[in-house]
Amino acid sequence: MSKQYSIKELLKHRCIWMAAAIILILFFHAESEVGFPGLSFLSKYGHYGVDIFFFASGIGCWFSLSKNQETVSFFWRRVKRIMPVYLTFIVIWSAFQIITSKMPAGSILGNALGVEFFRKSNKWNFNWYISGMWISYLLAPLFYSCVKSLSKAKSAAVLLFLYILTIPFIGYVPYLIILTRLSVFYLGFMTAESAEKGESVTLVQIIIMDIIAVVAIILTGVLYNAFPEHKFDWGLGWYPAIAVVPGICVTLSVLFDKISKTKIYDIFAFVGKYTFEIYLVHVFLFEFILAKYPIPTNYGTEFLAYAVSLVCALALNKIAYIPTAFLRFISGQKKTVNVKEKRKG
Repeated sequence: MSKQYSIKELLKHRCIWMAAAIILILFFHAESEVGFPGLSFLSKYGHYGVDIFFFASGIGCWFSLSKNQETVSFFWRRVKRIMPVYLTFIVIWSAFQIITSKMPAGSILGNALGVEFFRKSNKWNFNWYISGMWISYLLAPLFYSCVKSLSKAKSAAVLLFLYILTIPFIGYVPYLIILTRLSVFYLGFMTAESAEKGESVTLVQIIIMDIIAVVAIILTGVLYNAFPEHKFDWGLGWYPAIAVVPGICVTLSVLFDKISKTKIYDIFAFVGKYTFEIYLVHVFLFEFILAKYPIPTNYGTEFLAYAVSLVCALALNKIAYIPTAFLRFISGQKKTVNVKEKRKG
Protein backbone atom coordinates (compact mmCIF):
# COMPACT_ATOMS: atom_id res chain seq x y z
CA MET A 1 0.00 0.00 0.00
CA SER A 2 1.34 3.44 -0.97
CA LYS A 3 2.44 5.70 1.88
CA GLN A 4 -0.13 8.33 2.89
CA TYR A 5 0.57 11.98 3.72
CA SER A 6 -1.92 14.12 5.63
CA ILE A 7 -2.72 17.26 3.62
CA LYS A 8 -3.13 19.18 6.86
CA GLU A 9 0.40 18.22 7.93
CA LEU A 10 1.82 19.12 4.51
CA LEU A 11 0.25 22.58 4.70
CA LYS A 12 2.15 23.31 7.90
CA HIS A 13 5.24 23.88 5.75
CA ARG A 14 3.76 26.80 3.78
CA CYS A 15 6.57 29.04 5.00
CA ILE A 16 8.93 26.87 2.94
CA TRP A 17 6.75 27.35 -0.14
CA MET A 18 6.91 31.10 0.38
CA ALA A 19 10.71 31.03 0.69
CA ALA A 20 10.99 28.97 -2.50
CA ALA A 21 8.57 31.33 -4.25
CA ILE A 22 10.55 34.46 -3.42
CA ILE A 23 13.80 32.78 -4.52
CA LEU A 24 12.20 31.97 -7.88
CA ILE A 25 10.99 35.56 -8.21
CA LEU A 26 14.39 37.01 -7.31
CA PHE A 27 16.02 35.16 -10.18
CA PHE A 28 13.16 35.92 -12.55
CA HIS A 29 13.32 39.67 -11.96
CA ALA A 30 17.09 39.68 -12.21
CA GLU A 31 16.85 38.40 -15.80
CA SER A 32 20.57 37.79 -15.63
CA GLU A 33 22.44 36.49 -18.62
CA VAL A 34 25.23 35.46 -16.27
CA GLY A 35 23.21 33.82 -13.54
CA PHE A 36 24.64 31.67 -10.79
CA PRO A 37 25.98 28.39 -12.22
CA GLY A 38 23.15 26.05 -13.21
CA LEU A 39 20.41 28.44 -12.09
CA SER A 40 19.50 30.14 -15.37
CA PHE A 41 16.51 27.78 -15.34
CA LEU A 42 15.12 29.69 -12.35
CA SER A 43 15.51 32.97 -14.21
CA LYS A 44 13.40 31.64 -17.09
CA TYR A 45 10.62 30.00 -15.07
CA GLY A 46 10.80 32.01 -11.86
CA HIS A 47 7.41 33.61 -12.54
CA TYR A 48 5.84 30.45 -11.10
CA GLY A 49 6.91 31.82 -7.73
CA VAL A 50 4.05 34.34 -8.02
CA ASP A 51 1.60 31.49 -8.56
CA ILE A 52 2.92 29.75 -5.46
CA PHE A 53 2.17 32.97 -3.56
CA PHE A 54 -1.43 32.99 -4.81
CA PHE A 55 -1.89 29.29 -4.05
CA ALA A 56 -0.52 29.67 -0.51
CA SER A 57 -2.55 32.86 -0.04
CA GLY A 58 -5.75 31.02 -0.95
CA ILE A 59 -4.98 28.42 1.70
CA GLY A 60 -4.22 31.13 4.27
CA CYS A 61 -7.44 33.00 3.46
CA TRP A 62 -9.45 29.80 3.91
CA PHE A 63 -8.08 29.21 7.39
CA SER A 64 -8.54 32.89 8.28
CA LEU A 65 -12.17 32.86 7.16
CA SER A 66 -12.85 29.51 8.84
CA LYS A 67 -11.99 31.17 12.18
CA ASN A 68 -14.11 34.26 11.52
CA GLN A 69 -16.32 34.50 8.43
CA GLU A 70 -17.27 38.15 8.98
CA THR A 71 -16.16 39.93 5.79
CA VAL A 72 -15.22 43.25 7.39
CA SER A 73 -13.16 41.49 10.04
CA PHE A 74 -11.36 39.48 7.36
CA PHE A 75 -10.45 42.60 5.37
CA TRP A 76 -9.32 44.40 8.52
CA ARG A 77 -6.96 41.53 9.33
CA ARG A 78 -5.54 41.75 5.82
CA VAL A 79 -5.11 45.52 6.14
CA LYS A 80 -3.29 45.15 9.46
CA ARG A 81 -0.93 42.60 7.95
CA ILE A 82 -0.22 44.28 4.61
CA MET A 83 -0.72 48.03 4.76
CA PRO A 84 1.81 49.12 7.41
CA VAL A 85 4.65 47.54 5.45
CA TYR A 86 3.29 48.53 2.05
CA LEU A 87 2.54 52.17 2.89
CA THR A 88 5.91 52.57 4.62
CA PHE A 89 7.57 51.22 1.50
CA ILE A 90 5.45 53.20 -0.98
CA VAL A 91 6.42 56.47 0.74
CA ILE A 92 10.09 55.66 0.10
CA TRP A 93 9.44 54.50 -3.47
CA SER A 94 7.25 57.52 -4.27
CA ALA A 95 9.95 59.89 -3.00
CA PHE A 96 12.41 58.21 -5.37
CA GLN A 97 9.99 58.52 -8.30
CA ILE A 98 9.16 62.15 -7.56
CA ILE A 99 12.84 63.11 -7.35
CA THR A 100 14.03 61.12 -10.36
CA SER A 101 10.99 61.07 -12.67
CA LYS A 102 8.56 63.77 -11.48
CA MET A 103 5.75 61.32 -10.71
CA PRO A 104 2.40 63.19 -10.39
CA ALA A 105 0.43 63.36 -7.14
CA GLY A 106 -2.48 61.34 -8.56
CA SER A 107 -0.20 58.39 -9.16
CA ILE A 108 1.09 58.54 -5.59
CA LEU A 109 -2.48 58.03 -4.35
CA GLY A 110 -3.12 55.39 -7.03
CA ASN A 111 -0.15 53.34 -5.85
CA ALA A 112 -0.98 53.83 -2.18
CA LEU A 113 -4.47 52.43 -2.83
CA GLY A 114 -3.17 49.68 -5.12
CA VAL A 115 -5.23 50.77 -8.14
CA GLU A 116 -2.66 52.60 -10.26
CA PHE A 117 -2.24 49.47 -12.38
CA PHE A 118 -5.79 49.88 -13.74
CA ARG A 119 -5.50 53.50 -14.82
CA LYS A 120 -5.56 54.12 -18.57
CA SER A 121 -1.92 55.10 -18.49
CA ASN A 122 -0.21 53.03 -15.80
CA LYS A 123 3.27 54.37 -16.51
CA TRP A 124 3.75 55.13 -12.81
CA ASN A 125 2.45 51.82 -11.45
CA PHE A 126 4.79 50.16 -8.96
CA ASN A 127 3.85 46.55 -9.65
CA TRP A 128 0.79 44.63 -10.84
CA TYR A 129 0.95 42.13 -7.95
CA ILE A 130 -0.34 44.69 -5.44
CA SER A 131 -3.57 45.15 -7.43
CA GLY A 132 -3.87 41.40 -7.99
CA MET A 133 -3.42 40.74 -4.29
CA TRP A 134 -6.27 43.07 -3.28
CA ILE A 135 -8.59 41.68 -5.97
CA SER A 136 -7.98 38.17 -4.67
CA TYR A 137 -8.74 39.32 -1.11
CA LEU A 138 -11.98 40.94 -2.28
CA LEU A 139 -13.00 37.64 -3.84
CA ALA A 140 -11.83 35.50 -0.90
CA PRO A 141 -15.15 35.51 1.05
CA LEU A 142 -17.02 34.50 -2.12
CA PHE A 143 -14.51 31.74 -2.91
CA TYR A 144 -14.74 30.49 0.68
CA SER A 145 -18.55 30.31 0.49
CA CYS A 146 -18.41 28.47 -2.84
CA VAL A 147 -15.94 25.83 -1.71
CA LYS A 148 -17.65 25.46 1.68
CA SER A 149 -21.13 24.93 0.25
CA LEU A 150 -20.45 23.10 -3.02
CA SER A 151 -19.51 19.51 -3.67
CA LYS A 152 -16.03 18.76 -4.99
CA ALA A 153 -17.41 18.29 -8.51
CA LYS A 154 -19.16 21.66 -8.44
CA SER A 155 -16.09 23.34 -6.95
CA ALA A 156 -14.05 21.87 -9.80
CA ALA A 157 -16.62 23.32 -12.22
CA VAL A 158 -16.12 26.77 -10.65
CA LEU A 159 -12.35 26.30 -11.02
CA LEU A 160 -12.83 25.48 -14.70
CA PHE A 161 -15.06 28.53 -15.11
CA LEU A 162 -12.39 30.80 -13.61
CA TYR A 163 -9.87 29.29 -16.01
CA ILE A 164 -12.09 29.77 -19.09
CA LEU A 165 -13.06 33.27 -17.94
CA THR A 166 -9.57 34.48 -18.80
CA ILE A 167 -9.73 33.54 -22.49
CA PRO A 168 -11.58 36.71 -23.68
CA PHE A 169 -8.74 38.75 -22.14
CA ILE A 170 -5.96 37.09 -24.13
CA GLY A 171 -3.96 39.90 -25.69
CA TYR A 172 -4.62 42.34 -22.86
CA VAL A 173 -1.83 41.84 -20.34
CA PRO A 174 -3.08 44.12 -17.50
CA TYR A 175 -6.14 41.92 -16.95
CA LEU A 176 -4.73 38.58 -18.08
CA ILE A 177 -1.78 38.66 -15.67
CA ILE A 178 -4.22 38.87 -12.71
CA LEU A 179 -7.15 36.79 -13.95
CA THR A 180 -4.97 33.77 -14.75
CA ARG A 181 -3.88 33.73 -11.08
CA LEU A 182 -7.43 33.61 -9.67
CA SER A 183 -7.86 29.93 -10.57
CA VAL A 184 -4.65 29.11 -8.66
CA PHE A 185 -5.91 31.20 -5.74
CA TYR A 186 -9.23 29.29 -5.79
CA LEU A 187 -7.35 25.99 -5.92
CA GLY A 188 -5.78 27.02 -2.62
CA PHE A 189 -9.26 27.16 -1.06
CA MET A 190 -10.09 23.70 -2.39
CA THR A 191 -6.83 22.33 -0.99
CA ALA A 192 -7.44 23.88 2.43
CA GLU A 193 -10.93 22.36 2.54
CA SER A 194 -9.45 18.93 1.85
CA ALA A 195 -7.04 19.49 4.74
CA GLU A 196 -9.88 20.53 7.03
CA LYS A 197 -11.74 17.32 6.18
CA GLY A 198 -8.69 15.27 7.17
CA GLU A 199 -7.94 14.01 3.67
CA SER A 200 -4.59 12.58 2.60
CA VAL A 201 -2.53 12.09 -0.54
CA THR A 202 -0.53 9.00 -1.39
CA LEU A 203 3.08 8.86 -2.56
CA VAL A 204 1.82 7.70 -5.97
CA GLN A 205 -0.45 10.75 -6.24
CA ILE A 206 2.46 13.05 -5.33
CA ILE A 207 4.63 11.45 -8.01
CA ILE A 208 1.81 11.94 -10.54
CA MET A 209 1.53 15.62 -9.53
CA ASP A 210 5.27 15.99 -10.01
CA ILE A 211 5.12 14.42 -13.46
CA ILE A 212 2.28 16.75 -14.42
CA ALA A 213 4.31 19.73 -13.14
CA VAL A 214 7.38 18.71 -15.17
CA VAL A 215 5.29 18.22 -18.30
CA ALA A 216 3.65 21.64 -17.79
CA ILE A 217 7.06 23.32 -17.38
CA ILE A 218 8.35 21.59 -20.52
CA LEU A 219 5.21 22.76 -22.34
CA THR A 220 5.92 26.30 -21.14
CA GLY A 221 9.42 26.10 -22.61
CA VAL A 222 8.08 24.76 -25.92
CA LEU A 223 5.54 27.58 -26.14
CA TYR A 224 8.20 30.17 -25.30
CA ASN A 225 10.38 28.91 -28.15
CA ALA A 226 7.50 28.64 -30.61
CA PHE A 227 5.91 32.02 -29.83
CA PRO A 228 8.59 34.21 -28.17
CA GLU A 229 6.77 37.42 -29.07
CA HIS A 230 3.59 36.30 -27.26
CA LYS A 231 5.00 35.21 -23.89
CA PHE A 232 2.92 37.77 -22.02
CA ASP A 233 -0.04 38.81 -24.15
CA TRP A 234 -1.04 35.16 -24.60
CA GLY A 235 -0.14 34.24 -21.00
CA LEU A 236 2.07 31.37 -22.16
CA GLY A 237 3.75 31.05 -18.77
CA TRP A 238 0.64 31.74 -16.70
CA TYR A 239 -1.89 29.21 -17.96
CA PRO A 240 0.22 26.11 -17.10
CA ALA A 241 0.66 27.32 -13.48
CA ILE A 242 -2.38 25.45 -12.18
CA ALA A 243 -0.64 22.21 -13.19
CA VAL A 244 2.82 23.26 -11.95
CA VAL A 245 2.19 24.68 -8.48
CA PRO A 246 0.56 21.75 -6.58
CA GLY A 247 3.39 19.38 -7.44
CA ILE A 248 6.08 21.87 -6.42
CA CYS A 249 4.39 22.71 -3.12
CA VAL A 250 3.57 19.21 -1.97
CA THR A 251 7.06 17.98 -2.87
CA LEU A 252 8.66 20.82 -0.92
CA SER A 253 6.53 19.88 2.09
CA VAL A 254 7.53 16.21 1.91
CA LEU A 255 11.23 16.98 1.50
CA PHE A 256 11.47 19.69 4.14
CA ASP A 257 9.43 17.70 6.63
CA LYS A 258 12.37 15.28 6.73
CA ILE A 259 14.77 18.10 7.70
CA SER A 260 12.37 20.12 9.84
CA LYS A 261 14.76 20.05 12.82
CA THR A 262 17.76 21.40 10.91
CA LYS A 263 19.30 24.83 10.37
CA ILE A 264 18.48 24.63 6.66
CA TYR A 265 14.79 24.46 7.48
CA ASP A 266 15.14 27.36 9.92
CA ILE A 267 16.83 29.52 7.27
CA PHE A 268 14.10 28.86 4.71
CA ALA A 269 11.40 29.46 7.33
CA PHE A 270 13.07 32.76 8.24
CA VAL A 271 13.11 33.89 4.61
CA GLY A 272 9.50 32.76 4.20
CA LYS A 273 8.48 35.05 7.05
CA TYR A 274 9.60 38.19 5.20
CA THR A 275 8.63 37.43 1.60
CA PHE A 276 6.37 40.45 1.14
CA GLU A 277 9.07 42.84 2.31
CA ILE A 278 11.69 41.09 0.16
CA TYR A 279 9.36 41.25 -2.83
CA LEU A 280 8.79 45.00 -2.49
CA VAL A 281 12.45 45.84 -2.01
CA HIS A 282 13.62 43.51 -4.77
CA VAL A 283 11.22 44.89 -7.38
CA PHE A 284 12.29 48.42 -6.41
CA LEU A 285 15.97 47.50 -6.72
CA PHE A 286 15.84 45.57 -10.00
CA GLU A 287 12.99 47.20 -11.91
CA PHE A 288 13.57 50.82 -10.91
CA ILE A 289 16.98 51.59 -9.43
CA LEU A 290 19.09 49.25 -11.56
CA ALA A 291 16.95 50.10 -14.59
CA LYS A 292 17.94 53.77 -14.18
CA TYR A 293 21.51 53.18 -13.05
CA PRO A 294 22.74 49.96 -14.68
CA ILE A 295 25.91 48.40 -13.35
CA PRO A 296 28.14 45.66 -14.82
CA THR A 297 26.64 42.24 -14.15
CA ASN A 298 28.75 39.48 -12.64
CA TYR A 299 28.48 36.95 -9.83
CA GLY A 300 29.60 39.50 -7.25
CA THR A 301 27.09 42.22 -8.15
CA GLU A 302 24.26 39.66 -8.39
CA PHE A 303 25.03 38.29 -4.95
CA LEU A 304 25.29 41.82 -3.58
CA ALA A 305 21.91 42.75 -5.05
CA TYR A 306 20.23 39.73 -3.42
CA ALA A 307 21.94 40.45 -0.10
CA VAL A 308 20.85 44.10 -0.24
CA SER A 309 17.27 42.98 -0.92
CA LEU A 310 17.25 40.84 2.22
CA VAL A 311 18.89 43.45 4.46
CA CYS A 312 16.59 46.25 3.25
CA ALA A 313 13.54 43.97 3.64
CA LEU A 314 14.41 43.36 7.29
CA ALA A 315 14.93 47.10 7.78
CA LEU A 316 11.56 47.81 6.13
CA ASN A 317 9.87 45.37 8.50
CA LYS A 318 11.37 47.15 11.50
CA ILE A 319 10.48 50.64 10.20
CA ALA A 320 6.90 49.50 9.61
CA TYR A 321 6.62 48.50 13.27
CA ILE A 322 5.28 51.97 14.16
CA PRO A 323 2.22 51.94 11.84
CA THR A 324 1.71 48.25 12.69
CA ALA A 325 1.62 49.05 16.40
CA PHE A 326 -0.78 51.92 15.72
CA LEU A 327 -3.23 49.64 13.89
CA ARG A 328 -2.98 47.08 16.68
CA PHE A 329 -3.71 49.84 19.18
CA ILE A 330 -6.82 50.87 17.23
CA SER A 331 -7.93 47.24 17.08
CA GLY A 332 -7.42 46.89 20.82
CA GLN A 333 -9.42 50.04 21.52
CA LYS A 334 -12.23 48.88 19.26
CA LYS A 335 -12.31 45.50 20.95
CA THR A 336 -12.43 47.16 24.38
CA VAL A 337 -15.31 49.39 23.30
CA ASN A 338 -17.22 46.41 21.97
CA VAL A 339 -16.77 44.56 25.25
CA LYS A 340 -18.03 47.59 27.22
CA GLU A 341 -21.05 47.91 24.92
CA LYS A 342 -21.90 44.26 25.46
CA ARG A 343 -21.69 44.70 29.21
CA LYS A 344 -24.03 47.69 29.02
CA GLY A 345 -26.45 45.67 26.95
